[in-house]
Parts: sequence; C-alpha cells; structure tokens
Amino acid sequence: MKWLKEWRVKLAILVGILNMELVVIPIILKGICGLGGVNLKIAATIWATGEIYFWYLFSGWLMPKIKKLKEILEMVDISREAIPEVRSSKFFRQAEAWIQKNIIDRFDHDKYRQRRAYLILKGCGYVLGVPLFFASGLVPILWIFGIIATRVRNWKLGFWLLILGNVVKNIGFAEGWDRIWIFFRTM
Repeated sequence: MKWLKEWRVKLAILVGILNMELVVIPIILKGICGLGGVNLKIAATIWATGEIYFWYLFSGWLMPKIKKLKEILEMVDISREAIPEVRSSKFFRQAEAWIQKNIIDRFDHDKYRQRRAYLILKGCGYVLGVPLFFASGLVPILWIFGIIATRVRNWKLGFWLLILGNVVKNIGFAEGWDRIWIFFRTM
C-alpha cells in the first residue's frame, strides 16, 4: 500500500500540521477569523474536540493496517519460531513453575472477590484512571498516549475524559492567546 496515496494519511498530515495550540488558535481563529473572548473559546473547543475525535477514528483505521504490514508479520513469525526454544530452556521452566506455584495457584478469584482489599484495588483502577486520562488531555502531546490506550482498551469513559481534558487545555490556550494579543496591541 502506498501510504501517501491514502486520503486518510493525507488528512492526518494536514491535521498534524494544523497544530491546535500553535497554529489553529493564534493564526486561524485569532488572526484570520478575528475571534476573541467567548467566541474564541467556543471555536477552539469545537475544533479541538473534532481534532481528537479524528485521531481516535484514524487510529482505529490505522491499527489493522499496521498489523498487516509485511515487516510486522515477519517479526511475529520469527517470534513464534523462537517460543518453543525459549520455553524448553531450564530457566524458563523454573520461572514458569515458580509463578504457577506462588502467584497463580495462590490467587483464587472467587475467594478474594469479597475481600475489602480486592475491592479497594479494583476501585483504585478507576480512582487512578479517571484523573490520569483527564490529565493526559490537559498536556500537549500526552493525549496521543491517551488515545492509544482508550483505543486499545476500548474504554469509552477514558476517551470522554480525554476529550474533557483537551477542551479545558484549549480553553486555557485560547485565553492565553487572547492575553498575548492584547500585549502585542499595546506595543
């Protein structure tokens, strides 16, 4: 497949060039469209949400394509050939037996399901995950890892938290660019 002939890849390159924080807000929305105040924040929010949704859809299209790449398939084949050799090694057999005896056999899911510590650990996944995905939307570039994680896990709540963090971040950038433009006008 010729990647650059694919319209989705061309659109992804364009969206990548139209960086929200450095290009869209200051140049397009502020400079060309002349937006400011609440209108700038609303436009930045809509554009940022569309951008992150585009990357979510693009990653869904891209992942199956990557899995079909010849080089990746060759690496998987090489790995499959090496697995029996690695599994037959004495160290691997000992490690596997130790893990089975000390971790897997000791953990009875039904026995621990009602225990307070198990419920606390399960709840911590949400307690830590919710702010983590919101925060990853707040930080430029970090939202990319958030999109990958939500796509791989198919976690809709995480994706909405990522969008919410991204909206807050871009409102902040819009406010910042408003203040910077005021500073340049007074000079």
